[in-house]
Amino acid sequence: MSIEKTELRKLMRARKRALDETQKQREADAVFAAVEALDVFRNAQHILLYYSLPDELPTHRIVQRWAQSKTVYLPRVKGDDLEIVPYDDSLSDDNAFHIGEPQGEAVDPACLQMIVVPGVAFDLHGNRMGRGKGFYDRLLATTPRAFKLGVALDCQIVDDIPVEPHDKPMDAILTPSHHWGQTSDKLRGRVSDSEGEHTPPALRATAPNLGEDFASDNPQNQCISNQIES
Repeated sequence: MSIEKTELRKLMRARKRALDETQKQREADAVFAAVEALDVFRNAQHILLYYSLPDELPTHRIVQRWAQSKTVYLPRVKGDDLEIVPYDDSLSDDNAFHIGEPQGEAVDPACLQMIVVPGVAFDLHGNRMGRGKGFYDRLLATTPRAFKLGVALDCQIVDDIPVEPHDKPMDAILTPSHHWGQTSDKLRGRVSDSEGEHTPPALRATAPNLGEDFASDNPQNQCISNQIES
């Protein structure tokens, strides 16, 4: 029987509290080294990341690094939804959730090619559980062409998450020790620290081919402003 979401969130909080910052950063380094080896990452130019909270897989370093060669976007909360805003190194945490958010103009999320998705927990079927507000589920419903990659600490993987109709599954999930892709019905394999072993075969197989439609120099794929009035 599936554990209820409320109890599962309590369990995840307890597991993450047991980790120190060094361990979390070590796991983040392993996960993002694996991400960077994926063809889907190499071929994507427009990537949505998240600016991590203390209980999430750390991303502050990776946001800065990827911004040197990719067009990186971060989410910004507006009402019940997430806006997508280019990262420009000027973030403000003067918001209800105290998350570092960019201050620029929002763009059309349809231009995103890859979305790196945080979560409270992930299961063996590609399902994700968030914090219960539905922000990411609503965003992912508007970006059907983007590759949706869930990233997490090892302790955030569980056998089964209760799924509701609005919940959006991931195309793939990476933790330091496991990977899962659409063609697999379970987490399998291991992301090794050894040279040349960062790319899980299942993820190679499931990553979409970002060809002409998503070429970085294709004018039809340039992110444009939503011209959202403040």
